Amino acid sequence: MEVTEKIFNQYRKVQQAGPANMGNKNAIQRYAYQQEYFELVTYIEDGDYYEELLMNYDKYASKWPDES
Repeated sequence: MEVTEKIFNQYRKVQQAGPANMGNKNAIQRYAYQQEYFELVTYIEDGDYYEELLMNYDKYASKWPDES
């Protein structure tokens, strides 16, 4: 599953909220669900969360800069 801008921005919002260690996949997925970030929930379930999203964070951050 490909990381999209929407998935990355939802991930960034979770990261900024700081509900759990970002390596804790289950806690992040639970929080994302509570916030109705369903694209991120699905990505965590079906995608390669650790290898793709966490390990390539800088690549996505430069591709889609934080505009807040």
